[in-house]
Amino acid sequence: MSGSSNAMKFISPEMYAKSQESHFAINSHVVNQFVETFGPLGEKDRVLDFGSGTGETTAALAEVCQVLKYTDL
Repeated sequence: MSGSSNAMKFISPEMYAKSQESHFAINSHVVNQFVETFGPLGEKDRVLDFGSGTGETTAALAEVCQVLKYTDL
């Protein structure tokens, strides 16, 4: 497994994909709760996802906002 990440040595690509789907579903629920509580985001609203990692939260946020910036260090 030369050149592969350490994470992939402990989890199969299939298991990782299922994990991402689960995280996206959970994060989508949280984003929807935010919108229900605080109202929908307007076209002038901006969202910053700092520490976006593998992007499950970023993908969920992209469904409810028009301008989304994201970064992971």
